Amino acid sequence: MSEFDAAPWLDLCRAAVVEIEGILTAMPGRDERERPIGEGKGGDITVAIDEATENAIIRRLDGLDVAIVSEEVGIVGDGRWTVVIDPIDGSQNCERGIPYFCMSLAVAEGKTMDDVLFGFVYDFGSREEWVAIKGGGATLNGGPILDLPKDHLQFLSIEATKGTLVLEHLPALAPITDRVRIMGAQALTYCHLSAGRTDGVVCLKPSRPVDIAAAQLIVRERGCTMLLADGGVFGEHPLDLKARSRVVAAGTPELAAQLAAAINA
Repeated sequence: MSEFDAAPWLDLCRAAVVEIEGILTAMPGRDERERPIGEGKGGDITVAIDEATENAIIRRLDGLDVAIVSEEVGIVGDGRWTVVIDPIDGSQNCERGIPYFCMSLAVAEGKTMDDVLFGFVYDFGSREEWVAIKGGGATLNGGPILDLPKDHLQFLSIEATKGTLVLEHLPALAPITDRVRIMGAQALTYCHLSAGRTDGVVCLKPSRPVDIAAAQLIVRERGCTMLLADGGVFGEHPLDLKARSRVVAAGTPELAAQLAAAINA
Protein backbone atom coordinates (compact mmCIF):
# COMPACT_ATOMS: atom_id res chain seq x y z
CA MET A 1 0.00 0.00 0.00
CA SER A 2 1.38 3.40 -0.94
CA GLU A 3 1.44 6.16 1.66
CA PHE A 4 -2.08 7.47 2.24
CA ASP A 5 -2.71 11.21 1.86
CA ALA A 6 -5.68 12.19 3.99
CA ALA A 7 -5.64 15.90 3.12
CA PRO A 8 -7.74 15.72 -0.09
CA TRP A 9 -10.34 13.57 1.66
CA LEU A 10 -10.53 15.96 4.59
CA ASP A 11 -11.00 18.89 2.19
CA LEU A 12 -13.75 16.96 0.38
CA CYS A 13 -15.55 16.21 3.64
CA ARG A 14 -15.37 19.77 4.86
CA ALA A 15 -16.74 21.08 1.57
CA ALA A 16 -19.61 18.58 1.78
CA VAL A 17 -20.37 19.72 5.34
CA VAL A 18 -20.74 23.32 4.16
CA GLU A 19 -23.16 22.27 1.43
CA ILE A 20 -25.16 20.04 3.75
CA GLU A 21 -25.49 22.85 6.28
CA GLY A 22 -26.99 24.92 3.48
CA ILE A 23 -29.42 22.11 2.65
CA LEU A 24 -30.49 21.87 6.29
CA THR A 25 -31.13 25.61 6.34
CA ALA A 26 -33.16 25.40 3.12
CA MET A 27 -35.21 22.49 4.51
CA PRO A 28 -35.89 23.59 8.09
CA GLY A 29 -39.12 21.74 8.81
CA ARG A 30 -40.09 18.12 9.38
CA ASP A 31 -42.53 18.01 6.47
CA GLU A 32 -39.77 18.96 4.04
CA ARG A 33 -37.08 16.74 5.52
CA GLU A 34 -39.10 13.53 5.93
CA ARG A 35 -40.95 13.63 2.60
CA PRO A 36 -40.64 10.09 1.14
CA ILE A 37 -38.70 9.75 -2.13
CA GLY A 38 -38.50 5.96 -2.55
CA GLU A 39 -36.74 2.92 -1.14
CA GLY A 40 -32.97 3.04 -0.71
CA LYS A 41 -30.66 0.17 -1.63
CA GLY A 42 -30.19 -0.50 2.07
CA GLY A 43 -33.88 -1.34 2.36
CA ASP A 44 -35.08 1.73 4.25
CA ILE A 45 -37.34 4.46 2.90
CA THR A 46 -35.31 7.31 1.41
CA VAL A 47 -36.63 10.71 2.44
CA ALA A 48 -35.88 14.11 0.93
CA ILE A 49 -33.14 15.07 3.37
CA ASP A 50 -31.35 11.73 2.75
CA GLU A 51 -31.40 12.21 -1.00
CA ALA A 52 -30.31 15.85 -0.97
CA THR A 53 -27.42 15.35 1.45
CA GLU A 54 -26.20 12.16 -0.21
CA ASN A 55 -26.11 13.94 -3.58
CA ALA A 56 -23.97 16.68 -2.02
CA ILE A 57 -21.30 14.09 -1.22
CA ILE A 58 -21.59 11.94 -4.32
CA ARG A 59 -21.11 14.94 -6.62
CA ARG A 60 -17.72 15.48 -4.99
CA LEU A 61 -16.73 11.87 -5.65
CA ASP A 62 -17.56 12.06 -9.34
CA GLY A 63 -14.49 11.30 -11.44
CA LEU A 64 -12.47 9.91 -8.54
CA ASP A 65 -11.08 6.37 -8.46
CA VAL A 66 -13.70 5.12 -5.99
CA ALA A 67 -16.30 2.51 -5.21
CA ILE A 68 -19.14 4.16 -3.29
CA VAL A 69 -21.05 2.33 -0.56
CA SER A 70 -24.14 4.23 0.56
CA GLU A 71 -27.51 3.29 2.04
CA GLU A 72 -29.46 5.17 -0.63
CA VAL A 73 -27.63 4.51 -3.94
CA GLY A 74 -26.12 1.18 -2.89
CA ILE A 75 -22.69 0.10 -4.16
CA VAL A 76 -21.55 2.07 -7.21
CA GLY A 77 -18.23 1.80 -9.06
CA ASP A 78 -15.19 -0.41 -8.61
CA GLY A 79 -12.35 2.04 -8.01
CA ARG A 80 -9.28 1.72 -5.84
CA TRP A 81 -10.78 3.54 -2.84
CA THR A 82 -13.90 2.23 -1.14
CA VAL A 83 -15.80 5.25 0.19
CA VAL A 84 -18.50 4.43 2.74
CA ILE A 85 -20.88 7.31 3.32
CA ASP A 86 -23.80 8.05 5.60
CA PRO A 87 -24.77 11.63 4.80
CA ILE A 88 -27.11 11.81 7.79
CA ASP A 89 -26.57 9.36 10.62
CA GLY A 90 -29.37 9.93 13.11
CA SER A 91 -31.80 10.77 10.33
CA GLN A 92 -34.90 10.65 12.49
CA ASN A 93 -33.32 13.15 14.88
CA CYS A 94 -32.53 15.33 11.87
CA GLU A 95 -36.08 15.10 10.53
CA ARG A 96 -37.52 16.21 13.86
CA GLY A 97 -34.97 18.94 14.54
CA ILE A 98 -33.18 17.17 17.40
CA PRO A 99 -29.56 18.42 17.19
CA TYR A 100 -27.88 15.02 17.45
CA PHE A 101 -27.06 13.81 13.95
CA CYS A 102 -23.99 13.77 11.76
CA MET A 103 -22.29 13.14 8.44
CA SER A 104 -20.06 10.07 8.34
CA LEU A 105 -17.50 9.15 5.65
CA ALA A 106 -14.84 6.44 5.61
CA VAL A 107 -12.17 5.73 3.00
CA ALA A 108 -10.69 2.24 2.69
CA GLU A 109 -8.16 0.52 0.49
CA GLY A 110 -9.95 -2.80 0.61
CA LYS A 111 -13.33 -4.20 1.55
CA THR A 112 -13.25 -4.70 5.33
CA MET A 113 -13.22 -2.60 8.51
CA ASP A 114 -9.50 -3.25 8.93
CA ASP A 115 -8.93 -1.66 5.51
CA VAL A 116 -10.38 1.72 6.55
CA LEU A 117 -7.64 4.34 6.44
CA PHE A 118 -9.62 7.53 7.06
CA GLY A 119 -12.70 8.28 9.12
CA PHE A 120 -14.62 11.56 9.31
CA VAL A 121 -17.67 12.34 11.46
CA TYR A 122 -19.20 15.80 11.68
CA ASP A 123 -21.80 16.66 14.31
CA PHE A 124 -24.25 19.21 12.90
CA GLY A 125 -25.59 20.00 16.38
CA SER A 126 -22.38 20.73 18.31
CA ARG A 127 -20.37 21.48 15.14
CA GLU A 128 -17.65 19.10 16.27
CA GLU A 129 -15.37 17.45 13.72
CA TRP A 130 -13.99 13.99 14.53
CA VAL A 131 -11.21 12.62 12.31
CA ALA A 132 -9.05 9.51 12.40
CA ILE A 133 -6.21 8.28 10.19
CA LYS A 134 -5.18 4.66 10.54
CA GLY A 135 -1.97 4.52 12.53
CA GLY A 136 -2.08 8.30 13.03
CA GLY A 137 -4.56 8.65 15.85
CA ALA A 138 -7.78 10.59 16.15
CA THR A 139 -8.56 14.27 16.61
CA LEU A 140 -11.46 16.46 17.71
CA ASN A 141 -11.72 19.82 15.94
CA GLY A 142 -8.13 19.39 14.79
CA GLY A 143 -6.72 18.91 18.30
CA PRO A 144 -6.10 16.04 20.69
CA ILE A 145 -8.94 14.09 22.26
CA LEU A 146 -8.23 14.50 25.95
CA ASP A 147 -10.16 11.81 27.79
CA LEU A 148 -10.88 8.09 27.54
CA PRO A 149 -13.72 5.95 28.86
CA LYS A 150 -13.57 4.93 32.50
CA ASP A 151 -12.49 1.44 33.51
CA HIS A 152 -16.03 0.66 34.60
CA LEU A 153 -19.40 1.22 32.93
CA GLN A 154 -20.62 4.29 34.78
CA PHE A 155 -22.32 5.62 31.61
CA LEU A 156 -23.77 3.22 29.05
CA SER A 157 -25.16 4.37 25.70
CA ILE A 158 -27.77 2.32 23.86
CA GLU A 159 -28.20 2.74 20.10
CA ALA A 160 -30.05 1.20 17.14
CA THR A 161 -32.99 0.39 19.30
CA LYS A 162 -36.71 0.36 19.90
CA GLY A 163 -38.64 0.44 23.15
CA THR A 164 -39.30 -3.29 23.01
CA LEU A 165 -35.58 -4.06 22.68
CA VAL A 166 -34.73 -1.80 25.61
CA LEU A 167 -37.35 -3.60 27.69
CA GLU A 168 -35.92 -6.97 26.65
CA HIS A 169 -32.27 -6.21 27.38
CA LEU A 170 -32.27 -3.67 30.21
CA PRO A 171 -32.67 -6.30 32.94
CA ALA A 172 -29.27 -7.72 31.94
CA LEU A 173 -27.64 -4.34 31.29
CA ALA A 174 -28.88 -2.41 34.34
CA PRO A 175 -26.83 -4.37 36.89
CA ILE A 176 -23.55 -3.58 35.12
CA THR A 177 -24.02 0.18 34.70
CA ASP A 178 -25.19 3.22 36.63
CA ARG A 179 -26.50 5.66 34.01
CA VAL A 180 -28.04 5.02 30.58
CA ARG A 181 -28.21 7.33 27.56
CA ILE A 182 -30.21 6.74 24.34
CA MET A 183 -29.31 9.45 21.82
CA GLY A 184 -30.17 8.13 18.35
CA ALA A 185 -27.04 8.41 16.19
CA GLN A 186 -24.60 5.51 16.27
CA ALA A 187 -21.59 7.23 14.71
CA LEU A 188 -21.76 10.16 17.13
CA THR A 189 -22.19 7.95 20.14
CA TYR A 190 -19.09 5.95 19.20
CA CYS A 191 -17.19 9.23 18.89
CA HIS A 192 -18.37 10.19 22.36
CA LEU A 193 -17.04 6.88 23.65
CA SER A 194 -13.64 7.68 22.15
CA ALA A 195 -13.55 10.87 24.24
CA GLY A 196 -14.79 9.33 27.48
CA ARG A 197 -18.19 11.00 27.34
CA THR A 198 -19.70 7.55 27.75
CA ASP A 199 -18.07 4.33 28.91
CA GLY A 200 -19.77 1.74 26.74
CA VAL A 201 -22.06 1.43 23.72
CA VAL A 202 -24.47 -1.34 22.82
CA CYS A 203 -26.45 -1.48 19.58
CA LEU A 204 -29.49 -3.66 20.06
CA LYS A 205 -30.19 -4.18 16.35
CA PRO A 206 -27.63 -5.37 13.76
CA SER A 207 -25.65 -2.42 12.41
CA ARG A 208 -24.94 -1.71 8.76
CA PRO A 209 -21.33 -0.89 7.87
CA VAL A 210 -22.41 2.56 6.61
CA ASP A 211 -23.39 3.39 10.20
CA ILE A 212 -20.07 2.50 11.78
CA ALA A 213 -17.23 2.47 9.20
CA ALA A 214 -15.89 5.94 9.97
CA ALA A 215 -16.57 6.03 13.70
CA GLN A 216 -15.03 2.61 14.34
CA LEU A 217 -11.66 3.91 13.17
CA ILE A 218 -11.93 6.83 15.59
CA VAL A 219 -12.77 4.43 18.42
CA ARG A 220 -10.01 1.96 17.59
CA GLU A 221 -7.38 4.66 17.07
CA ARG A 222 -8.13 5.73 20.63
CA GLY A 223 -7.29 2.23 21.82
CA CYS A 224 -10.89 1.28 22.58
CA THR A 225 -12.51 -2.01 21.59
CA MET A 226 -15.38 -2.83 19.23
CA LEU A 227 -16.89 -6.31 19.05
CA LEU A 228 -19.50 -8.07 16.95
CA ALA A 229 -21.93 -9.36 19.56
CA ASP A 230 -23.30 -12.01 17.21
CA GLY A 231 -19.94 -13.51 16.30
CA GLY A 232 -17.14 -12.86 13.85
CA VAL A 233 -13.95 -10.81 13.85
CA PHE A 234 -14.72 -7.09 13.84
CA GLY A 235 -11.86 -6.13 11.54
CA GLU A 236 -13.03 -8.65 8.94
CA HIS A 237 -16.54 -7.16 8.81
CA PRO A 238 -17.30 -6.37 5.13
CA LEU A 239 -17.88 -2.83 3.90
CA ASP A 240 -21.23 -3.42 2.25
CA LEU A 241 -24.91 -2.80 3.00
CA LYS A 242 -25.77 -5.95 4.93
CA ALA A 243 -26.61 -5.71 8.63
CA ARG A 244 -24.91 -8.79 10.09
CA SER A 245 -24.39 -8.24 13.79
CA ARG A 246 -25.14 -6.14 16.78
CA VAL A 247 -22.09 -4.13 17.84
CA VAL A 248 -20.73 -3.28 21.28
CA ALA A 249 -17.86 -1.00 22.25
CA ALA A 250 -15.99 -0.04 25.40
CA GLY A 251 -12.65 1.17 26.66
CA THR A 252 -11.26 -2.33 27.17
CA PRO A 253 -11.75 -5.77 25.60
CA GLU A 254 -13.01 -7.07 28.93
CA LEU A 255 -15.77 -4.46 29.23
CA ALA A 256 -16.77 -4.93 25.59
CA ALA A 257 -17.01 -8.68 26.16
CA GLN A 258 -19.12 -8.06 29.25
CA LEU A 259 -21.55 -5.99 27.20
CA ALA A 260 -21.72 -8.62 24.47
CA ALA A 261 -22.45 -11.29 27.06
CA ALA A 262 -25.18 -9.14 28.63
CA ILE A 263 -27.13 -8.64 25.40
CA ASN A 264 -26.76 -12.33 24.57
CA ALA A 265 -28.00 -13.45 27.98
